[in-house]
Amino acid sequence: MSDHPSGYETRDTSIRAILITTLATVVFIVIMIIVLYDYFISTREEVIYEQALKPQSPELPALRRVEDSVLNSYELTDSLNRTYRVPITRAMELIAAESAGTTSRK
Repeated sequence: MSDHPSGYETRDTSIRAILITTLATVVFIVIMIIVLYDYFISTREEVIYEQALKPQSPELPALRRVEDSVLNSYELTDSLNRTYRVPITRAMELIAAESAGTTSRK
């Protein structure tokens, strides 16, 4: 025969240990939420700065002027094949007229 009585556990669980473990878990979760929230906010602010608030490069206005002059000017690109570059607005007008079946010469 065994020394243990049958039917149920006679030893109680420690309510104090359960409360301490629960409290420690809740404190850990709250600390992790605060740390992750702070990390999220700082990362979001860095992304906003990089995308919207970062100072403009000094070379960018010059590059945009060159691009605008290329898009809005006429130029002979290949003299052997008589290929020309036309302004983008004129090219769109020609494509629209061609697709409509009419040819417009200005």
